[in-house]
Amino acid sequence: MNLYPLARGLANALFCVFFRPRVVLGQEHLNPDETVIYCANHRHFYDPFLIAVHVKKQIHFMAKKELFENKILGWIMTHLGAFPVDRGRADVASIKRAVTALEEDKIVGIFPEGTRSHDDAMGQIHAGAVWIALKSGKAIVPAYIDSRGLFKQTRIFVGEKIDFTLGEGERINAATRDAAAQKLSQAMLELEAIAENWSKN
Repeated sequence: MNLYPLARGLANALFCVFFRPRVVLGQEHLNPDETVIYCANHRHFYDPFLIAVHVKKQIHFMAKKELFENKILGWIMTHLGAFPVDRGRADVASIKRAVTALEEDKIVGIFPEGTRSHDDAMGQIHAGAVWIALKSGKAIVPAYIDSRGLFKQTRIFVGEKIDFTLGEGERINAATRDAAAQKLSQAMLELEAIAENWSKN
């Protein structure tokens, strides 16, 4: 059973009323025909839906394993196409699962901060997302969600996709991982800065 279409439809109806999500920059980068990894900042539990309502193809989100420990919630998450990740260690199994999904032309969604931010500032970008990008050869599309509360427009800023294809002779190692993580972090911080400036104008 796939609950994703139903959940996406309900989220689209509800969120249009309560959060009014709108992509104000980079709509052209949300291409459902491309197999990519969507990476966004993470403030609220409903952030996956804010991205999902703007991408017509199903997104398979990585979610913290604790959400799957409750049988009912775990069942729902599984049937929404999400899969667990252990944030406390290098979760090789989850990385392999994400790579496999991408090889099957499924879109993957990741919140690379690893946890929700409670002070609205962008947290540290962890390396899991770029490991997956390097191993799968798929690009990352960075996004920044500017949530401003109930009945206020949630603005979404989407950046150009980042290609992590290795050059000739390059290998996946700590150096390429760190360089890729820095590249992703810079892209997301730039989107955060754009969002902050947008709010001032």
